[in-house]
Amino acid sequence: MTQVAASIENKSVGVVSSWALPLAAILGCHVWVDLCAAVLPSTLGVVEAIYDLSAQESAWLLGAGSVAAGLSQPLSALIGDRFRTYALGVTGCVLAAIGIGAIGWVGHAASLWTVYIVGAVGIGLFHPAAVSAAAQLREERRTISVAFFFVAGMSGGVLGAFLVPRWVSASGGVNFLPWLIIPGCLLAALFLWAVSRVRHRGALAVVKRLPVHDIGTRWLVVMLVYMATVIRFMAQLALAYVFVRWVQGEIQLQHPSWTTEKLAIFSAPRVGSLNACVMAGAATGGLCAGFLVQPGREKWPLVVLPCALSPLAASLAFLPVEWSYVICFFVGVGMFSMVPVGIALAQRMLPHRTHLASAIVLGGTWVPAMCGPRLAEWSLGALGQTQTFILIGVALFVSGTLVLPLRSSFLMQTTHQGRK
Repeated sequence: MTQVAASIENKSVGVVSSWALPLAAILGCHVWVDLCAAVLPSTLGVVEAIYDLSAQESAWLLGAGSVAAGLSQPLSALIGDRFRTYALGVTGCVLAAIGIGAIGWVGHAASLWTVYIVGAVGIGLFHPAAVSAAAQLREERRTISVAFFFVAGMSGGVLGAFLVPRWVSASGGVNFLPWLIIPGCLLAALFLWAVSRVRHRGALAVVKRLPVHDIGTRWLVVMLVYMATVIRFMAQLALAYVFVRWVQGEIQLQHPSWTTEKLAIFSAPRVGSLNACVMAGAATGGLCAGFLVQPGREKWPLVVLPCALSPLAASLAFLPVEWSYVICFFVGVGMFSMVPVGIALAQRMLPHRTHLASAIVLGGTWVPAMCGPRLAEWSLGALGQTQTFILIGVALFVSGTLVLPLRSSFLMQTTHQGRK
């Protein structure tokens, strides 16, 4: 009896280690990649001053990164699904290291655009392969696996938003960024090892057995979730841009004689802290949603959370920066806590195209989201800061209402079909 128990225990340990260690490696790589993604948004004011960018140019630069990352994700997804490979995740990890790290080397604005877009393409290539691999490691607990993946990314965003501005303030610039290249290349090798333990499982046979109208309904679900996520990502990028102007405006009132560069360096840690609070709320909410929202019951959480917390985003218009950190945490919950649920739902709708489903809901949102900073820049000039914050809250509310047409009965039906 003891030998049987020992055999069962050893077998269970082996099963756990077969997915736990590769999943941990993928999550660690995601932390680092999203730390790199947070470098420019959290130091935008400093980069403006160093490279003599106007407010319009910096908004376009931030948006161009979203476009580059967003366009590269469908490419990564199509190749990954077609050839049943996760190799582009490795390529993305290396490109992210080189592109973001090289920001500290370049000497003028044209080179800055080039290396940042290279880094953004790498960030985009990484995500579809990585989130698909994480979900496939424990397909029976897909939502929780995706939630852990999402939390790892948000954790990287928090670390980037919190640490990078402080490194900038300590060093007086961005010359330290090339040091990101070495760990990035090492983590790419770790990612290659992790995905070699994943079997890319398709479910095309299941989809072929479904009625044609059922497949169309599945795509409709994915598109509704996609549109809602687009608006939330657009609102988040707009908010990140407004944070820079908001903090710099308050500090400039206190120190009107400061130079632009000194103002940017001094304000960077506060801007980073605001972004970090948003990311922390997203990570906390995403993890809770992964555990609490059951497959087939996604509709009302997707509706209620953004709508209920949208007034908090608008309330930032009436608060000083020092009182806003807790509010930003809950704004992050409203904006992003349902993203992992949406990704897992899209993968369940398209089981034969898990890379593509991930790319649509996660990366496909980044291209239209590039309008966020540009719209925020226009709104600040044309309407003012108060109205801009209110519009961000309205956008968050609208993102919740977009998924109202989802039918809970159909979502539950697809859950049962996946278990057959």
